[in-house]
Amino acid sequence: MQKEIELHPVYVWDCDECGRENIVRPTPGGFSEEEQIELRDDFNIDPDAAGEFYQIPGEVCCKFCKAEFDVIPPDSFESRE
Repeated sequence: MQKEIELHPVYVWDCDECGRENIVRPTPGGFSEEEQIELRDDFNIDPDAAGEFYQIPGEVCCKFCKAEFDVIPPDSFESRE
């Protein structure tokens, strides 16, 4: 019998200081029921779909060189000026 394993969502980022790859897990969103309904409406997610909303961290720290960075959300139109 094949064993099963649960996958977890993660964000991968490269440190601008040392160039090493880092991984950070998002945290469960902790959104109220009303907020979850609003998010499902905003993103056209089936209300009956299973799943959980996650929040990305606002800042990250390189586990190798300890450099700290503010986070630009994925798919953001913000530039890296």
